[in-house]
This record gives sequence, structure tokens and C-alpha cells, in this order.
Amino acid sequence: MCDEAEEAVRGGASIVVLSDHGHNKGVDAQFLPVVKSLQSRGFRASDALRQPTDVAFSVDGVTTGFGVFCDPDSVSAVADALIATEGVDVVSTR
Repeated sequence: MCDEAEEAVRGGASIVVLSDHGHNKGVDAQFLPVVKSLQSRGFRASDALRQPTDVAFSVDGVTTGFGVFCDPDSVSAVADALIATEGVDVVSTR
């Protein structure tokens, strides 16, 4: 499949990411212990970033992905906590 995608863009693609967003009903979606993982590392789930340890979430529609917002100095630690959470497959930062 990757070869076909690369050929379709004439070699211009270096990364191809595919996702069904969990809509295939192959398995029941389950909530992951993301908040618990972050709390165990000293972070606090919040609706806004008021303190350096606050983490806020953005969940758009019916997906199996979400955005995580935190203090710029906490990005690496938050990413590490998310990566260590069972069931989390992909974490990216910018």
C-alpha cells in the first residue's frame, strides 16, 4: 500500500499515515487512562492553562484522537507520559 501511495505522488511522499479513526466498528472504543497517566507525573487536567502543570484537551467530534495543550516547558514530559500510556499508539509534538 505504501508503494502505491508513493508511486501516486511520484516519489514525493516520505511519510504516509492512514487511519480509519476507529469508525470501522471492528472493536468497541474504550477510554484510555490518559488523565491518570498525566496525574501520576504531576500534571492536572484543566479547562485552561493557568499553572505550569495544567493540561487541557481538545476532542473534536467522533474520533479516536485528541489534542493536548500544555505549558511549552512541559511538552517533553507530557509527551513522555502519553507515550507511556497503554493504548496510545502515536504522539506528535510541534
